[in-house]
Amino acid sequence: MSTPWWVYIDRDDGPDLALGPYPDEAAAALAGQDSVLVEWLLSPAGGGGTDCYWSTNQPTDQHDQHIIDMADPDHTGQPQD
Repeated sequence: MSTPWWVYIDRDDGPDLALGPYPDEAAAALAGQDSVLVEWLLSPAGGGGTDCYWSTNQPTDQHDQHIIDMADPDHTGQPQD
């Protein structure tokens, strides 16, 4: 089994967010660039995240972890045709 990928959102107020696990870099990148969930979390209403990136670094207790639903396109983004 390969190492899962996580989408991280840095926040000035509160712990940074870790969303995942995503099965591979392509899935994490798509979510980081195109998911409604990430877009909302980066907005002022969603907590005002300041940066978004994806990595195989595993979340720690210092992250606010959110397990995503790979069947929900709001969590994964939409592939571009």
